[in-house]
Amino acid sequence: MTRFRITVVALISLLALVALVAGCGGGGDSEQPPSPSALVIDSARALKAQKPTRFAFDTQARVDELVPAAGASPQVQQFSGSPTSLGLNGAYSAEAIQARGSASFAGQTFTAEALAGARELYVRFLGSWYGTKDIGLQQLRQQAEQRGGRSSDQAFNEAVANIERYGRDVFTGEVTEGPEVDGTPTWQTEGTLNVDGLQKIAERQGEQVDAQDREVFEKIAQGTTLAYVIGQEDKLPRRVRFAVNLMPSQFAGSARENGEDLKQVERVRASFTVNMSKWGDPVEIKPPANFQPIEQLAQRFLGGALGGGAGQPSQ
Repeated sequence: MTRFRITVVALISLLALVALVAGCGGGGDSEQPPSPSALVIDSARALKAQKPTRFAFDTQARVDELVPAAGASPQVQQFSGSPTSLGLNGAYSAEAIQARGSASFAGQTFTAEALAGARELYVRFLGSWYGTKDIGLQQLRQQAEQRGGRSSDQAFNEAVANIERYGRDVFTGEVTEGPEVDGTPTWQTEGTLNVDGLQKIAERQGEQVDAQDREVFEKIAQGTTLAYVIGQEDKLPRRVRFAVNLMPSQFAGSARENGEDLKQVERVRASFTVNMSKWGDPVEIKPPANFQPIEQLAQRFLGGALGGGAGQPSQ
């Protein structure tokens, strides 16, 4: 089950990647909706052709309901009192990023903000700004490429190639006219995970999927909803939503791994949504007038993981 689960998670992540990273073909025109697979593939190709990649985003991850099973551990029970959410919104480009985040847990809400340029980085946390003019997107991107062994462009192109290769098998659904976004008409596909298609992909990659594996995943698919919205003309993504309404304790006995953990949860309703807009609009940042050296933030919360020069101390 382990390798099959990894394959499934990777494929689902590819759909989310279409929304988070930034010539179409195979789809319909603005009068006739494309097929679900063509909608996803055309969107991936439109993203690849979008230069430069700039857009606004609004992301939300929520656990709206978690019902502990009888005898569940205190760690599980603490999540059942109130909804838990994590939000992130702002704007992205290769040269500048604006981001504002919030997290709600156990009735409390925490917020933070970040601004990043090519050679500058600022973070507001607990009401104070921290920053540096020695570290920015350029250096962070280089560090990520060194750790990953490939450039961000290479990683993106590989992701697009996988979406084009497997997009038609990942999910099944219907395409209808979607909501208007930024004055742009859209197509929307909504459906669920395609168990037959995912099993075919896994077997094509040499993985073994037996009856027990399939039983677990069929139950997950029954409680899963996927929605994807793209512009009718430009094919660029406008919304991705992944929602689950599951009763994990019912299939805990069929799971080869984590069965005891699944038995502790009677029901869970959760979702992950990404909205995208303002494609192509410039992204600019306005640095704070005063900020403390970012080393102080790193030493306080991250054990000094970040370096960089000092900024202007807060007055």
